[in-house]
Amino acid sequence: MQADGVDLCVPLGVAVSWPKKALWPISPRAAGLDQQKGKNKTICVTVTRTTTTTTTSAILINTGYFKAAPGLLKLGELIVGTVIIGLVATTLSRYHNYYSSGNEELFFFVTACACVIATGCLLISCLLSISTASIISKTIFELVYHGVAFFLYLISSALALVHSTGSNRRHDSSLYLTAAILGLINTVLYLASTILAYKSYRGG
Repeated sequence: MQADGVDLCVPLGVAVSWPKKALWPISPRAAGLDQQKGKNKTICVTVTRTTTTTTTSAILINTGYFKAAPGLLKLGELIVGTVIIGLVATTLSRYHNYYSSGNEELFFFVTACACVIATGCLLISCLLSISTASIISKTIFELVYHGVAFFLYLISSALALVHSTGSNRRHDSSLYLTAAILGLINTVLYLASTILAYKSYRGG
């Protein structure tokens, strides 16, 4: 709440239009007006104006972010990455003895988990804040993140594809082959995000 005062001085004999709802009646006697003949007198009144400001804490969802290419790409990366996690986790739990040595399957699984978490955080931040969606795309963070995710998915998906189609594959490798193909799809999506992030960073 903010109040300020304005001094209003009107010479005697000048018609003044006062507000209909005045806070108090003003009379020449109350204003200290000397009504002696032949003297020019002035009425001075201080008008006080009060301004009240209200704020809101409502959370607005930036649904328009899904209408742009970065939002659609992040949503696709998140969905595909979640499916990959489910497929690889099922494969690992079903053949945990076979994979006791661990290596490319675990690498593929960790890559998918890390990218889903990071992409999910970025997507949620851009949905909850319009300023974040407009600012973060102009920083180097998105360029570095999507570039690293692209290379990780490229390596892990290629290894998974070779392992699921090679001579030492299991008798049932359909789940892992599907995960490898989805990994290649996510590789393309992260490459597109990297290109967009580079253009936005250079333009910003």
